[in-house]
Amino acid sequence: MILNRLRARLGRAARRFGREDGNASVEFVVVFPVLFYMLICAAESGYMLARSVMLDRALDLTVRSLRLGLLPGVQHAQLKALICADPALKNTGLMRNCEQIMMLELRPVDTDTFQPLNNSPTCVDRNPGAIQPVTDFRLGAENELMLVRACAVVNPIFPLTGVGFHLPKDSTGGYQLVSMSAFVNEPRR
Repeated sequence: MILNRLRARLGRAARRFGREDGNASVEFVVVFPVLFYMLICAAESGYMLARSVMLDRALDLTVRSLRLGLLPGVQHAQLKALICADPALKNTGLMRNCEQIMMLELRPVDTDTFQPLNNSPTCVDRNPGAIQPVTDFRLGAENELMLVRACAVVNPIFPLTGVGFHLPKDSTGGYQLVSMSAFVNEPRR
């Protein structure tokens, strides 16, 4: 008797839990967050890549003018303004406040040792009241091999997605986009 009652209760429970009403809802609740996270990560990665590529392009075009001697005696702020004036950065809105978030390093390379720039780029310190770091900025002489590096600190679109766990960040949570170029100063006439 007890066994029959237990069997009947188990049969009713099995029928209740065996219904397929709401199966799509359960699958949606399980799968949607994963797909949404992947979509957000793809958007964040694409936007960061677009920023990086446009910074590379702007630096290369400006360095071309510098290499050809079209910018004699240019200073740090002027070169930064020329890079930020590139239409790819200015008109697309990829890097707002470009001149405030970017630092440049420019120095000749000793051809005896070929010592590269240090591993950690010098970037803007975005903390309130912070004194900005000094960078090495020397134009070099004719036929001298030069290294230039631009470092811009940008905010992520979705800071909690974790896309940039391995990207260098500053203390305010901004990502450091770094672009480098090398060139030889052309002879001046």
